[in-house]
Formats: sequence, structure tokens, C-alpha cells
Amino acid sequence: MRRVVKFSVMLLVLGLVLAGCDTDAGSVADTVALLAAPGVSGIAEYENTSVNSYSAAYDLFEAVCYAVDRIYDELSDANWEAFNDAFDKKYDKTIGAYMMSLAAGKSGSYSININDDEGLKTYSSTVTEGTIKGSNSGSMSLNNHTFQDYFDGNPLVDNGDSVSFSTSAVRTFDISKGYIQFVYGGKTYKLSGIIKTEYNYNGKETLTDKDNYVSSYNNDNTVKVSAAISVSDGTRGAKFRFSASEKWNEYSRSTGGNSVASYSDIEVYNNANTKIYTIKDYYDLWGWMNMAGYFTYNP
Repeated sequence: MRRVVKFSVMLLVLGLVLAGCDTDAGSVADTVALLAAPGVSGIAEYENTSVNSYSAAYDLFEAVCYAVDRIYDELSDANWEAFNDAFDKKYDKTIGAYMMSLAAGKSGSYSININDDEGLKTYSSTVTEGTIKGSNSGSMSLNNHTFQDYFDGNPLVDNGDSVSFSTSAVRTFDISKGYIQFVYGGKTYKLSGIIKTEYNYNGKETLTDKDNYVSSYNNDNTVKVSAAISVSDGTRGAKFRFSASEKWNEYSRSTGGNSVASYSDIEVYNNANTKIYTIKDYYDLWGWMNMAGYFTYNP
């Protein structure tokens, strides 16, 4: 599994490193919209017999949620190659080389579209056909210093120095034939289907007391995920359809609520695409939403 610090990620790291920042939660909107989930009719059928009870469906879905990091592991290399290929085609250089080319300036940005049909086949031994589509963008600006100062570790030196940054990523993983295979809890799982993610981040850091290295800080984040997946664990199977979103922010020296989340019901289907159960009030989808952030920061 690859880990690459991108242009946009460095912006976030900068905000986290400035430890003198005294942050409190800021207020956010009362609701955050869900990302529409794909339909189940277009995804592959699962192996084995269908789950035969609500509890069996719940346990199968819960196991997949607990093992979502393994799903990310199976997607990450293909995702990175898709990102890198798209970036190279547009800018004729790697993201690292592109950043270095901006050293003399105070601002920079990138934006790419991804349309890949090779990565999933190449980096998964069990996916025979699939696509990765989406986009990435990132920007950063410093008001008084250059990117070279940033590279040298001195982006904020004097009172009033500031850095602004934003990043976003959109992905649709369509595993239309074959499956992702992973082991969890002593069982071998097979998963296929469509996974969609979105992530947006905007922030600004301003040095307010250089002697004590105190800064003001604000950021806004939105993450969304939706999926229609077909899952089997060697003895039972089901199709699941769901969506989840969260929005949160932080502002220095302010008060108020700092996050809001929305969740759909978890719809359970059989291979005939008939809904057989509905799992309500299931909120343990943080792993799926974290995965959306990884495709922004560590493609």
C-alpha cells in the first residue's frame, strides 16, 4: 500500500504542526446532504445463499464495516496509479516535481480528472474489470513568503503571516466484474459493487504572536460516501445500499457545535434485487468516511 504526501495534504499538515494554535469548535449547518447511493441492480451477484434473518444481515454488514481498512488497502495502489497517471498527463511531471516548480511563488494550485480502467485489474488479483473515475484539486497561498520558505519549514515567521489552503477529491470505484477479497475474523470475504466518495477541505492559518508562536486557525470539512455492494463470507451473502455524510469545522477562540452527520438506512437486498431487510439507526460508518479522506490526502 502506497502513501504519498500530496500538494494538498502538506497544506493540512502545516495547520496541524502549528501547535500554538488555540482552537475551539465553530458552528456548522444543521444538516449535511447525503451522496445519492448507486442502485443494486447493476452490481454483481454474491456467492453462497442469501442471509436468512435480520441478525445475519446485520452481522454481515457490521463485519464489512469493521474491515473497511482492508477494502481501502485493496483500492489504494490502483487509486494512486490512476491519480499519478492523470497528473502526469496534464502536467507532464509528478506532483512532487510540480510543487518544486512553484518554489519562487506565493501561490499554486492543481486540478485533474481521473478516468482509469486499468488500475483495478492491475493491482487486484481478483478484479477482472473495473473503473476508477473522479477528480482531485488542491491550492495553497502564502501572503508574505514563498513556497521555498514553506519547503524550508518557515512558512509563518512574522505576525500577520498567513497560509490558505483547500483540497478536494471525488471518486467512483466501479468493481463491475470480479471482486475484492479480504480476510477478517477468520473468514474470507468477497466484495464487489460501486463505491462513491467525496471530500472537501478549506482552511487558513495566521500567525498572531510570533514570540509564543500562537496562531489563529479555521477549517471547514465535508466528507461523503455512498455504496451499493455485494458481499459474501463463504457461507452467506447479501447486497447492501447506504449513504453517510459529515460536516465539521474548527475556529480558533470561538464556541459552538462543531459537527453534523447524516446517515441513510442500510438497505439489504437479495440477488433478485428485492429488498429483504432495512437496518435503521446504524451509525458505525466512520471507516467508510475516513476512506474518502484518504483518497484526498494519500492516493
